[in-house]
Amino acid sequence: MKTLFKIIFLFGFFFSYSFSFAETKTWGLNTSLNYILSSSTLIEIDNSLGQLKQILYPTLVGSYDTPNIPFEIVISSDENTAYIADYDSGLQIIDISSPNFPTLIGSFDTPANARGITLSQDENTVYIADESGGLQILDISTPSTPVIIGNYNTPAFARTVKISQDGNTAYVADGGSGLQIIDIATPSAPTLIGNYNTSGSASDVHISADGDTAFIADLGDGLKIIDISTPSTPILIGSYDTPGSALKLFLSSDETTTYLADDSAGLQIIDITTPTLPTLIATYDTSGFVKDVYTSIDGKTAFVADGNAGLKIIDISSPSSPILIGTYDSVTVLLGVVASSDPDIVYVIDVGVNNLHILDISTFAYPTNSPYISINTAQTFSEAVKSFSETQVGNATGTITYQVSTDNGITWLYWNGTNWVTTIQTDGSETSTAIELNSHIATLDIDGGDFLWRAYLNSDGNQEVELDAITITFDDITAPKTPTVDKVKAGDVTITGTAEEGSIISLSIGNCTNSPVITNAGNWSCDLSISDAPENGDLIVITSTDNAGNFSTKNYSISNSNNGRSSRIYACKDKKAINYSKFGTHKASKCEYDDDKAITREKDPLESNPFGGEICAPELILTQQMKYGDTNGIFSSYNKGVIAEVSLLQKHINRILAEDYSQAAGPIDIWFREKTKQGVKRLQLKLNQLLEGQITPLTIDGIVGPFTKAAINRSC
Repeated sequence: MKTLFKIIFLFGFFFSYSFSFAETKTWGLNTSLNYILSSSTLIEIDNSLGQLKQILYPTLVGSYDTPNIPFEIVISSDENTAYIADYDSGLQIIDISSPNFPTLIGSFDTPANARGITLSQDENTVYIADESGGLQILDISTPSTPVIIGNYNTPAFARTVKISQDGNTAYVADGGSGLQIIDIATPSAPTLIGNYNTSGSASDVHISADGDTAFIADLGDGLKIIDISTPSTPILIGSYDTPGSALKLFLSSDETTTYLADDSAGLQIIDITTPTLPTLIATYDTSGFVKDVYTSIDGKTAFVADGNAGLKIIDISSPSSPILIGTYDSVTVLLGVVASSDPDIVYVIDVGVNNLHILDISTFAYPTNSPYISINTAQTFSEAVKSFSETQVGNATGTITYQVSTDNGITWLYWNGTNWVTTIQTDGSETSTAIELNSHIATLDIDGGDFLWRAYLNSDGNQEVELDAITITFDDITAPKTPTVDKVKAGDVTITGTAEEGSIISLSIGNCTNSPVITNAGNWSCDLSISDAPENGDLIVITSTDNAGNFSTKNYSISNSNNGRSSRIYACKDKKAINYSKFGTHKASKCEYDDDKAITREKDPLESNPFGGEICAPELILTQQMKYGDTNGIFSSYNKGVIAEVSLLQKHINRILAEDYSQAAGPIDIWFREKTKQGVKRLQLKLNQLLEGQITPLTIDGIVGPFTKAAINRSC
């Protein structure tokens, strides 16, 4: 091989080439669709991080035991007073200015069963939906002694009530009689304006900010949307039949989304951007029976009264994928919920003892059961994964451990300190650190496969864990796809075509002035100087090289106007140039000059072996021509005989190119397959480089023809 080094050195003036065939793959966790989470409740991908979620753990601040069953609660704007519709006990007014010790201010026993409640803008009047007692209007300017000032006996059972912005109109969800619209401009003498008898049983009502639209939770018939711009003649304009029983609803601040408490069918999130065509965004099926729903001021969190399953706190920042982030279950049957303007406080009511609960929701912790992130598409590698590394966010204090697979997830493995061991555990108990993986990953699978990883995020409850990226390097010997070239004619100074995305393009006729030419969106374009522009008879070799150094070539001929053939190769024929060659057609732009350098020429490279060795021993001489598909002991139509030298060919190529590749032609076996074909291509590329400007470039086709065979036989 010493002579080979000499030849390479001599011809090094003519070309430079980097034999780097290691590929790098980095997962930056920036697109959640590319990953699988063991639990979307415990772990998330957000802002290019894979991280443990903060799980809220509400704690009781204070409580108050109302006399009966509280069905609905509203809070004063100063957050000092709670007003409760307490069913058979009517109105209860509670001082909550000291949340730890709520106390009764006043009460009023309505005629029937107080079911729904709302306040006037000035908070001096309260409106109660009193079931069979209809609408009750009370003066609460002196909260210790509420006084009834008016009422309207609705046809059915009044369940909830809302009032208009100007305080002149009340909207009552009146059970089997649907929506009742009542003039309350004179509270002492309410009068009916109009009504709409829904198909179900109106259980809750909300009014749009402009007062033109009413949204009804209509029990078994789901959501009803009613045009009330002319209140005397309400008109149904849209509906959505939910799977459960729509009890309560809440509108988003931009009025594009409604959240429905759908009893046994959980939380229903519905798009009402087009009121005439409401559509389902998502369902969150809780463990209980949803009775009420309220959202935080920022609209990112839904608080769900889940009946006997307590309070559910749900992340709705992405409405299409609601995620549970907290629970509170120290209740009997939770019926109502109201969020405070203070993001740390929530009020809930239930049927049990001490049925008003004031909760602090600022306490959180991280999950401790080691949920994992995994990629959903394997990375194919050809020979071996060489390294494995992680990038963690600097302020993270927990740990991350891993399992890996090289068969696309059929089996998962970890390093147990001595060997690679197969595991079926997914609880984070049989895993390896990134350091352990990196130390042993090269022994995992040397023949290539489909690589997957799982990252387990481990915390003691207080530790934050955030994974930023994972990077591997691996050997890659994969044919980028063959480039194409658009039609070229003599004199063109811009040549274009297509190739594999990200590959670098080079042309044999000259350097691209806009180099490096990187394939973008599948296309490439090379600009040439006028002196390098192609001429009739030129053969252009287009080479596409990927990031791992693998290449594919395409030959393009410009027909000679005289004989229609293309065979011209350009070279420098100026003997003063350091790259003088007597072969090819002279082209001044090919010449290179350097007065400080001299070149020693051996005999004509076509008369000697370009690999610089001696003729091989008889038992090492190749006598057969071979190509992809040949197998020792099998008849080859290309060779016109039985093949017997595939293994010998592989040994030669691996030996000749040992300095450039660990195994240029793959393993020594009896099959001429993809790796052997790649090895032949690598050999042909080396021949073209060593003999640049002296021969018509070989087509890089991976076929062992006469020239390739002869070069190998003189390489020993």
